[in-house]
Amino acid sequence: MNARTTQPHTDAPAHITWWPRVVAAFGLTVATLLAYRTWTADPLPGCGGASGCAELLAGRWAYWLSPHLPVAAMGLLTWIAINVAAWLRSARPWLMPLAVLAAGAAVWFIVVQAVFARQWCPYCLAAHAAAFVLLIGLLIQRAPMRLAVNALSLLAVALLVAGQLFAPVHPDEIIAAKTDPNEPLAVTPRATSTDTQNKTNTDTVADTDTNKNTDTTPEPTSAYADFPRLGPADAPHTLVSFFDYTCRHCHQMHALIDAAREQHADRLAVVLVIAPLNEFCNPRVNYTAPDHRDACRLARMALAVWRADPSRFPEMHDFLMNAPGPTPHQPADARVFAVSLVGEDAFVAALADPITGDLIERGAELNFETGQALDPPADNVLPKTVLPDGRVVLRLPRSRDAFLQVLADAMNTSLRNRRNNTPPDTPAPPSP
Repeated sequence: MNARTTQPHTDAPAHITWWPRVVAAFGLTVATLLAYRTWTADPLPGCGGASGCAELLAGRWAYWLSPHLPVAAMGLLTWIAINVAAWLRSARPWLMPLAVLAAGAAVWFIVVQAVFARQWCPYCLAAHAAAFVLLIGLLIQRAPMRLAVNALSLLAVALLVAGQLFAPVHPDEIIAAKTDPNEPLAVTPRATSTDTQNKTNTDTVADTDTNKNTDTTPEPTSAYADFPRLGPADAPHTLVSFFDYTCRHCHQMHALIDAAREQHADRLAVVLVIAPLNEFCNPRVNYTAPDHRDACRLARMALAVWRADPSRFPEMHDFLMNAPGPTPHQPADARVFAVSLVGEDAFVAALADPITGDLIERGAELNFETGQALDPPADNVLPKTVLPDGRVVLRLPRSRDAFLQVLADAMNTSLRNRRNNTPPDTPAPPSP
């Protein structure tokens, strides 16, 4: 009689079978969607271009050490490894350490969403939930704890946190590359009555006169001629700011732009292009997040003040950009302040002026087309800031000093190119 042979002992219990595979498959599916969103910039359902979710997936917390290392790719690799460990018995001893790694990273990214970004990504939360379910399930079933390997998992989580919090950022990392650095940002704004005088310039947002050796900004292009401008009309450098009054990061960028204007005084002017992240007035937005429900009304009120009395617009702009709390000013408060600046009759007349609505429509389109010209595309990403040498700062820089250094370099490059009568490496931004 043949003796029954026993299976060799392993530290992975045989009863861990189907349920980790289900959880692992779910986590892998979500991780694949997040990686796809990162690599293609295509919106996910419920996470469109104007939502806080989309801003989070495109912002600084979506990368590790540099914009070239997306955390979505790291998450995808982790969930692939979890699936291998769940399906292959020989790899099952690694299931617990991988669950510790995934759950530890989940704790960190929940802290990021709640404390730092103050924006939530439902897909990320779904992946985090899968990691917690996997870890808790393994603990309940008393899966073996390989302390040394689990310690390595926690060390990997610590490196993830350190890489996101403390990694030095080179100023160039806040710059978005154009599809072709030798070509200007191509936009074709809808023609208006103010465009007919300069039709030859409407195909690009930048136009430099290489026959002149001058330190002044090129002649205004029709695409931006009607938009609000801060700073001296004869400033040698122009910066173009795309923003939304309900965008929290835009409020922070406003402070950086103010610091730049203070530092460069009469050498820098700023063109303000409002691109509301609200589908009611911006057809390029597919989904309106709750944070942006008042975007159209605030934009229209600000532009009404600009139309009624341009000299009072800076006060209105600062008022809307410096809301006392994390949420923007209410439309009722904004209207009271606007009326106090220009008077009831002038405000109502400017509010009803078709040109006011036209500026919103044109700003939304220019923002979209400027974003489409970048590589990768960033159509509805805000804030978006076009520097004097034509490069584009996307979203919010990690530090004030980094932004000011990039701006100073851009101003020097633009000035040097004009003095040398040579085309810039990247064309200058649109000048109003």
